[in-house]
Amino acid sequence: MSNKKYHRYFVILDHEDEGFGIQSGKTPKGYTKIEVKNGKGVLTHYLQNMKYFEEAEYVYRAYLIGTRGKRAVYADHGILKVDKNGNAQLNWKFDAQNVDGKHTDIDQFNMVAIVAESTNLMHRRKEIKVPLIGFIDKEKVEWRHSFKKEIESQAHEEENFVKEEVKEEVAENVEEVKKEEVIKEEIEETMEEETVKEEVEEVEEVEEVEEVEEVSLNKEIKSATIQAQCEKDEEEYQYYQYYFKMTCEYVISMLGYHPEVMPFEKNTANCRWWNMDCTSQTMYRNCVPFYGYLTEMEKYKEAPDYIADCSQLISKYKHYIFGIKYDHNHQTEYYIYGVPGRFMESEQPYEGMTGFVYWHPVEDKKREKEDYGYWLLHIDAKTGKVIVPINPTPPPQY
Repeated sequence: MSNKKYHRYFVILDHEDEGFGIQSGKTPKGYTKIEVKNGKGVLTHYLQNMKYFEEAEYVYRAYLIGTRGKRAVYADHGILKVDKNGNAQLNWKFDAQNVDGKHTDIDQFNMVAIVAESTNLMHRRKEIKVPLIGFIDKEKVEWRHSFKKEIESQAHEEENFVKEEVKEEVAENVEEVKKEEVIKEEIEETMEEETVKEEVEEVEEVEEVEEVEEVSLNKEIKSATIQAQCEKDEEEYQYYQYYFKMTCEYVISMLGYHPEVMPFEKNTANCRWWNMDCTSQTMYRNCVPFYGYLTEMEKYKEAPDYIADCSQLISKYKHYIFGIKYDHNHQTEYYIYGVPGRFMESEQPYEGMTGFVYWHPVEDKKREKEDYGYWLLHIDAKTGKVIVPINPTPPPQY
């Protein structure tokens, strides 16, 4: 389809795998509407008769899938919230020439799949359960094997690639720091030698002058010392600013390996977001800053089992989001971690004890119990300290 004109397509979603109907005799059904105008696209899913899982044993995730090329391509566009009546709706905006964040055009996709993903780690990747499937051009194709293989293959490649990139970046940064330290040491040694030489000359002159001149000279020395300290402080400040800027640029470069997303219908001001796919195997293989706030809260590990931690929620929903909030000068102000979870006490990380006290809904509407969204943790980018928001959102008790 041409991205410069207006096109609208309706894709009927047919029942595929058993076990996900709201009740016996009522199978899932629905359709997907795809609209593209001037390179911008909107995709909307409408589902009915979907089984509602009280304990979230499964979550429903929507995919666009393409099987036209040598390798399957796919675009994950989020979790569908199914109500107790079995209905669900999801709106997703996309760039028609870069649907999956890897410059794949919308023309490359020929299928829509609603996948039921188990929240049990033992069952998650053993098989793919698909309650609904639809073919954009009405031609049915074999897709299940290639889709599963591509997901596993790309996840493995990305892990290895990011791991190697991290090693290279760390090695380069260490080398740069060593060079800077050597230069700094040489400058300090030179300054010390010149200072000692000047002090010796000044002492010799002081011995030959009267007491009044000695007092005056001491004042000048004190003034010069203060000036030198101010210059040193300024130098250290510039040195710090340089490395802070370099760190921010490094973070942005690493985020380039992850798709930038718009997780909320109503976004928080001056924020960019990236989707970070994650499993129990990749939980500790991340290169984003201050990641320990998600994985290393050892002092809370003795908490009761009913208190959810970040690792459990990330494993359950297979991802988290990472955000950067900018100040009015477009400088990095906060790093933000978003852990997926429903608006309920049993899915609030550590019950808010580590800073996850603000919940932001996916949909732009009044907060309601069990709505899907993200628990957000704000971290000062310069100090690494957790910042508590002015207006926390305590969840309803489970």
